[in-house]
Amino acid sequence: ALIFAEAPRGLRGAGPGPLEGADRDDPAAAAGREPGRLDDADAARGAPGAAPGPLDDADAALVEQLEVELIGSAYISIAARKLLAPRLAALPTPPEVPATYFDRFRLTGLAFDAFAAGRPADEVAELATRGLAYGAMATDPTAGGHAFVSGAIALMFAERYDEADRLYSGALEDARRRGSGIAFATASSLRSLVAFRRGRLSDALADASAALELARDVHGSQGFLAAALGTLVYTALDQGTVDADLEAFADRFVREQAADNLPYSHAMHARACLRVHRGELEAAYQELLATGRRELEWGARNPAVTPWRSSAALVAHTLGDTRSARELAFEEVELARAFGAPRALGVALRAAGLVAEQEQGLSLLAEAVAVLARSLGALEHARALIDHGLALHAVGAHPQAEPRLADGHALAIRCGAPALAARAGVTAPSVPTVPSALGVLTPSEARVARMAAEGMTNRDIAQALFVTQKTVEMHLGSVYRKLGVRSRRELPTALERGSGDGEL
Repeated sequence: ALIFAEAPRGLRGAGPGPLEGADRDDPAAAAGREPGRLDDADAARGAPGAAPGPLDDADAALVEQLEVELIGSAYISIAARKLLAPRLAALPTPPEVPATYFDRFRLTGLAFDAFAAGRPADEVAELATRGLAYGAMATDPTAGGHAFVSGAIALMFAERYDEADRLYSGALEDARRRGSGIAFATASSLRSLVAFRRGRLSDALADASAALELARDVHGSQGFLAAALGTLVYTALDQGTVDADLEAFADRFVREQAADNLPYSHAMHARACLRVHRGELEAAYQELLATGRRELEWGARNPAVTPWRSSAALVAHTLGDTRSARELAFEEVELARAFGAPRALGVALRAAGLVAEQEQGLSLLAEAVAVLARSLGALEHARALIDHGLALHAVGAHPQAEPRLADGHALAIRCGAPALAARAGVTAPSVPTVPSALGVLTPSEARVARMAAEGMTNRDIAQALFVTQKTVEMHLGSVYRKLGVRSRRELPTALERGSGDGEL
């Protein structure tokens, strides 16, 4: 009953509903099939006990919408996923070419299930691509957008970052057109994770901040904000900007958000990383293990979702528990190899290299560098380069270490990760530099400044970001003071004084 209570939100949503493509043009296509079956037509007809009979077009559409909302809850809620497991297992295999919206939803759902289970990334991407093809579909998770959300997430974890970024950017434009703050917060949260995993920290921070600023205003997609929190924390750690406010915000988020939401593990992992940063190693280790238990509870074995094993391995190693550290790290390597996505494998190999014995560790770190070099995960490539360089330096292989450290330092700077770059211990060349204009602005101020520089009015900016015009005016006033300009006409020139990040 509680699951069905969510369905009307999807039916009330603005924009394209679940019936898309072939079904929208030919409703009889939906009437001629029984998506997952509701066992009879009584639910749609509103006549308990009535004899089953053929559905008219409107009833068939309603049946499909209700079924999508019901099954869709299994892709956001742990409790619903457990409850619906028998139903999911009994659903028919969708056709090679989807004929209805439900077929497309089943394909993207299968892609989601496949990445969670650690099936090969190519298989995940193929299923998601088939489900997302064949025309536009709703993107709002509370308005019939389950197929889009599960498919785009599957592509992101399969490391098809270009495609995932395109999908989320389109969803953001759709959210702005329809005035949906929920859809905007969801797409911003997930796009922030894509940007972070690509090593585009400035973009990641902007999207994460935009999503979290709406945390009090969105109802129905708060679970996805855990991805934004993760991005915010990971970015701050690599930029060296962690402060008491961020730590308090992360603690409050983990306490107050619904732990039943599948993405909640991102928040737990992020808070554990902050505990490591504070030196609370035992508490961090226990939270990372709890994150893992939670992931396994809903069927997520894949380290590409949340690399809790490698994070826990590094903490265990620091605590002196070498056996646990190596068990966790090598289990993640095995799972990541089976999945076959290079960034996830590189992350696992790096951790294994740091906890293994010296000779094996150097070999694993070298492999991590090679694997990440062919990935789109520039930030993790920089991290592996630096760790490999430091490991080589520790054994006296200075000629081999220096190029690794220099390359890692340069790449970390390009990603916008000065704290990570500093670990390389490399002194940057003495060349004239221009202070970054965006470096003095908060993410919200930088975002508003860019939009104003592009010619958008305060009203346009407010509508695009789902904030008030007064908020925009406040941000612009702060921008003018920090950059020393008096009007928006001067903004383009002021913002050209360096963005801080390189183009990756």
